[in-house]
Amino acid sequence: MAPDQGGGLSGVKTVAAGGPGGLALTGDGSVWAWSDRSKPVQVSGLSDVKATAMGSNPSSALNTALRGDGSVWEWSGESAPLQVGDLAGVMAIAAGATARFAVKGDGTVWEWSGQSTPTQVSGLSGVVAVSAGVEWDWWDALPFLHRVALKGDGTVWEWPGPEGAAQVSGLAGIVAIACAGDTGVALKGDRTVWEWKFASSGRPSSPMQVSGLTGILSVAAGASQAWSWFSEAGAHGLALKEDGTVWAWGDNRFGQLGDGTTTHRASPVQVGGLREVAMVAAAAVYTEIGTLPVSLAVKRDGTAWAWGFNEFGRLDRSKPVQVIQPGSPDLAIAMSHGGDFTAGDQGAYSLKITNAGWTATTGTVTVTDTLPPGLTYLSAIGDGWTCSATDPTVTCTNPSSIDPEASSTITLTVNVSPTAYPGVTNLAAVTNPSDPNIANNTAGDPTVVSPGG
Repeated sequence: MAPDQGGGLSGVKTVAAGGPGGLALTGDGSVWAWSDRSKPVQVSGLSDVKATAMGSNPSSALNTALRGDGSVWEWSGESAPLQVGDLAGVMAIAAGATARFAVKGDGTVWEWSGQSTPTQVSGLSGVVAVSAGVEWDWWDALPFLHRVALKGDGTVWEWPGPEGAAQVSGLAGIVAIACAGDTGVALKGDRTVWEWKFASSGRPSSPMQVSGLTGILSVAAGASQAWSWFSEAGAHGLALKEDGTVWAWGDNRFGQLGDGTTTHRASPVQVGGLREVAMVAAAAVYTEIGTLPVSLAVKRDGTAWAWGFNEFGRLDRSKPVQVIQPGSPDLAIAMSHGGDFTAGDQGAYSLKITNAGWTATTGTVTVTDTLPPGLTYLSAIGDGWTCSATDPTVTCTNPSSIDPEASSTITLTVNVSPTAYPGVTNLAAVTNPSDPNIANNTAGDPTVVSPGG
């Protein structure tokens, strides 16, 4: 998301996904939710949010937010956030499938699912972060939830269920963790990355260093499992380097590595087209055809990008695409006319200006119509618009703001001369200082002109 340009969002700090859709946490502590092909909508009733997490089930997203006062709030879909009772002094949260987790300031871990009351995870203390990921077992068609905890002493612990936690051997000096599918990823204090697989018993294998990764600031992991007896589950990892580049490895069937291919990569490859990145995330998104992967990044300018499974409507799969641009309007212009024009008569165009962005415009909106030979200006009217013409250019200005999803229409009437026969193409453009996207700011309208009597 871009820096604030006139109200609304003030730039994204972190993003989370789980399905369907995602959450964006902005610099002012507000939370915005978006889903497939929709625009971000601010989650009402939440302020001073410090972290978000997103789990899911096949029908809805399960959203969790941590506020600055240590309270935890959650909601599903468009319902209002409600405070999770019996939780206070929380410093970190996480989610996996339908399970949610909270780490309190005293280092204890609490877990709950559905509408249940959070219960303390036994045998864990001194914890500073948790991560969880779902692995699907086709023999019983049920998901297996892996849980990983990072302690303040740099050790990593895994617990598959209520039987208790076990330390992951071979890991020390760890500063960050991620978990997805059957894979755990850890970042050491020396900025190297380590990876391990969870055995079928739920106990981890020996961690191995991910080759070629140094100077890493943060890590993330995602997973996929399509609903097919012949489709194997897969996991992928993301690593953010100090230079702002992103590197990825592992499963790539849905382009989640962002290297322009769908080829599995045992060694990390650079995610193409991304620079100046400040944060990375990954998720397994529930869909009708399975749990599919998406990778996300937030750049230092506050814009959010995604690649992988096409959950967010505009992804080019294997190449990062900007998915949210809060704080920015996005004006689009469309032109139309009714019926063919006739030489010697009058014709009328409708110029419709729509704000397809997420915030209202600021400053004057200007529409410029360059009339083709054979058409001359007669009049132009529209609510709030002031129009004039200097042949062949018609200029209309509107100092009022255009709200998100709102439209404003100008009716342009022209005289049609015989030289317009057999047809012309009218061209128009809209500009506004708060609109950074010029790709949809022009429109043309081919017009058939009959010779008349």
